Amino acid sequence: MQALSGLDASFLYLETSKTPMHVAGLYILGPSEAGKAFEIEAFRAFIQSRLQVARIFRQKIVSAPFALSHPYWVEDEAFDLDKHLTHLTLPAPGDQHMFLEMVQPLFEKKLHRDRPLWEMYVIEGFQDKAYPAGSVGVLVKVHHAAIDGGSGAEIMEAFYDASPLPRKMPPDTWKPEPTPTGWALAQMSMFKSMWTKPLQANYFLLDSLQRTLIQKENMPTHKEVSPPIALMSAPYTILNTEISEKRVFDGITVPLAEIQKIKNAFEGLKLNDVLLSVCAGAVRRYLDFCAALPKESLVAMCPKSVRPSQEKGKLGNRVSAMLVSLATDEPDPVQRLLRIHKHSISAKVHSSVIHLDEVINLSPSGLTSAVAHLYQSLKISKLHQPFCNLTITNVIGPPMPLYMNGSKLLNNYGLGPITDGMGLLIALFTYNQQVMISATSCPHIISDMGLLMQFISEEIAALQQAVSEK
Repeated sequence: MQALSGLDASFLYLETSKTPMHVAGLYILGPSEAGKAFEIEAFRAFIQSRLQVARIFRQKIVSAPFALSHPYWVEDEAFDLDKHLTHLTLPAPGDQHMFLEMVQPLFEKKLHRDRPLWEMYVIEGFQDKAYPAGSVGVLVKVHHAAIDGGSGAEIMEAFYDASPLPRKMPPDTWKPEPTPTGWALAQMSMFKSMWTKPLQANYFLLDSLQRTLIQKENMPTHKEVSPPIALMSAPYTILNTEISEKRVFDGITVPLAEIQKIKNAFEGLKLNDVLLSVCAGAVRRYLDFCAALPKESLVAMCPKSVRPSQEKGKLGNRVSAMLVSLATDEPDPVQRLLRIHKHSISAKVHSSVIHLDEVINLSPSGLTSAVAHLYQSLKISKLHQPFCNLTITNVIGPPMPLYMNGSKLLNNYGLGPITDGMGLLIALFTYNQQVMISATSCPHIISDMGLLMQFISEEIAALQQAVSEK
């Protein structure tokens, strides 16, 4: 049994029918490298053999009595793989457009709280000309209470191998522990409230002070550090409105070499700077197309993993958050890129002092839950300026190809939650010398997701042109 942190639990508290709080990977698997036709029973047996790799697959949520503490992860004695794995077939012609249309309502549904918080949909009949015949689509949904970008990459390791030949797994010796009684949960929760919280507060203050002193010593090396972006100072845009239960998403894949060439043309740039600039330019073009581009620069919230190496394999979220100005008030793509580089340096310095997960963990469980529900039900997001305009998350995957049950992973588009006031999420995933760029929104916010993807391509081309003329 493991208690959820305050940040993990907040994703449960914020969840409503129109705001499901799961993340998802939309995978395209090529045909088997061994030349075998896809068989769902063989695939099911493969997934069954990998459940032992990550505890999340067979753990569910139980709530503490009277909300004395945040919920707990406990092993599901009634675990049934058939409740999590679904086999579907696309109707002809089975192209990517039809694939996305089938996936959208699947992604919109909340995960069931009475079982482990994940689902997998395997979709045959995928026949898009961009992929080899026999390719299969897979949608994997996992609740955000269980994973962040770092731990999500680790969960991928459960399903994937570095070669077409699946690695041999030891015998599965899993035996679920009995589900604790309400009285046992109450006792544990009272102990955590009385003793653990004060100790966490002391640790948080000392650790934050230490990180502050370290940053102060390093300040001479950060000559261009500017003050942090003030909370609730982002401009109003069409992205920052109330969301619906409907979702729309799309994605494109670009060679990593194209992004690296742009990065290498300017001294000191990071790959993330270029990717942020590409996203900023594309959103700027889209808002301008809609005659809705504000004069002030948009602000992006960029999650940043702070998971230490000794916590690899653990459930939950260990993140800080950077607020980065996207310089969308700058029409020139190169100047925008350089400004984003400068803003990113400042954001990293400020976000390294106080970690978001540590702040939320100090809040009483009942208060965190009540505030989350009130914020949603009273639609408080309409009463203040946006915290940020959109979320951009960047996960670095392996540089070599991965295989699931002998089939090569060809593409991986990330999908994520959006909320009232923050109606656009862009996910970046670097894998096998490619960058997958995908976006999640509502159809009334981004009415033409294909156009946004087109603008991403145009922004990359504009930066390439500027580099060639440099």
